Amino acid sequence: MYFVFRALKYLRKKIGKTIFMGIIFFVIANFVLAGLLIQQASRIAEENTRLAIGSEINYIQSFDAIVKDLEKGVLDRSVMGKIKSEDILSSADFTINGAPTVSNIKLAVDSEYIDSYQISYEIQVNGDNYTQVQIESGGADNGLYNVKLYENNIPEGFVSGTDKLVAGRMIFEEELENGSQVIMIEERFALQNKLEIGDMLTVTYPEVNGISYKIDHEIVGIYTSSEEASQSIIQSSNVTRFSANQFYAPLYIFNSIGYDKEIINHLVINNNVIRLKDPEDIDVYKQSVGDMINMRYGVLDANDDLYDSLVGPIMIVGLISNIAVIVILITGGLIIGLITALTVNERRSEVGILLAVGERKSKIVMQFVLEVLIIAVITFSLSIISGGFIGKEISESPIASEFIESNEEDVKLNIRGGKGGFSKEKIEVDQPKLKVILSIDIIALLFLIGILLTVISTIIPALYVMRFNPKQILNNKVS
Repeated sequence: MYFVFRALKYLRKKIGKTIFMGIIFFVIANFVLAGLLIQQASRIAEENTRLAIGSEINYIQSFDAIVKDLEKGVLDRSVMGKIKSEDILSSADFTINGAPTVSNIKLAVDSEYIDSYQISYEIQVNGDNYTQVQIESGGADNGLYNVKLYENNIPEGFVSGTDKLVAGRMIFEEELENGSQVIMIEERFALQNKLEIGDMLTVTYPEVNGISYKIDHEIVGIYTSSEEASQSIIQSSNVTRFSANQFYAPLYIFNSIGYDKEIINHLVINNNVIRLKDPEDIDVYKQSVGDMINMRYGVLDANDDLYDSLVGPIMIVGLISNIAVIVILITGGLIIGLITALTVNERRSEVGILLAVGERKSKIVMQFVLEVLIIAVITFSLSIISGGFIGKEISESPIASEFIESNEEDVKLNIRGGKGGFSKEKIEVDQPKLKVILSIDIIALLFLIGILLTVISTIIPALYVMRFNPKQILNNKVS
């Protein structure tokens, strides 16, 4: 252990050089720590943004891919007409190519990552025997009503809290699976038409192959909706889309109006919500679905545009800090290596004498490494305070703000599905901020980097001299 005492003695003797090396290490440590803190802050900001946006995914059609195939002649031109007119689009080709059909959605939600899901399809029915609930702006009673056909669990309006049951019950799971002829109606419509639980609601569904189907539904539930009429409904006086004139019924009521199981499985359902257990599983979940389904005409959208717009600038700042850390480490390592090489060259006679008296080369190399390592440990410890301050100042600097704060207002996204799609509430997410937090992990990483930098930049020039024998070293010194 005598090489330890030699190292300490040399540092005291060469106090000027020790201080100079300490300054170099201090500067390197401060900027490395600042870079590491910003990298950590950017990762935390990305994670928090994803958590704020949530774990909801919409399985939607890829219209870009459809348009490209139309242009190539892969798809018939009539397909786009059906999509634009919002007709029921049911085709095995769409299922094979990953469109959000019933069977594809069922396959996508059969996953360990799924918490719950909901698929729904709105269809207009004729109910001339009943009176529509009017909106304040008025409007003609056209006898048409919206039926929200849903497949399982609780309808989306009840999940969001917009709709609440006031009488009767929800549709049973067994009734949903069997496509039973049951229905839930809105309270204002029930009062307007003097309907109660147990009464029959008779409506006519659109024609299928020239045949229209008049279905008698048993009213099993009455709910109230807090959804107000939108401006488009008020301006167009389209009372059919007014929440009071909308009903809930099983999706598989299609079985009763001329559609068999195969057609229903190929039915494109753009109005769906898939909820994951953990928002952090979104990417791995998308990958798992992509492995099962050819997603040519389908896209799993987790508000990716909003996420990218929010975290994009943060990622740029993190990338810049990452590059800066690498450049500083390389530059610092070269500087320290050069200083060590010059120092070792000046001490060749000392090295030669030590070797001549029987000291092992490994002990001499360890002495050189220890000398620099002591300086590194002291200066890196001091940098913990100043480096954290520098990192915070950089993250709040005008340059960083220019990247991140592209919009001072909250970023908002309002998504509405296709025909009668789920009307999602506005997602309001604050622009993410870089919050610098000095953690044990960062401190440990800083010291690990410091040790590696010290060992690598010191041991290489030291070993260069150690390759000679004592006589060569001393003779070279004399010459």
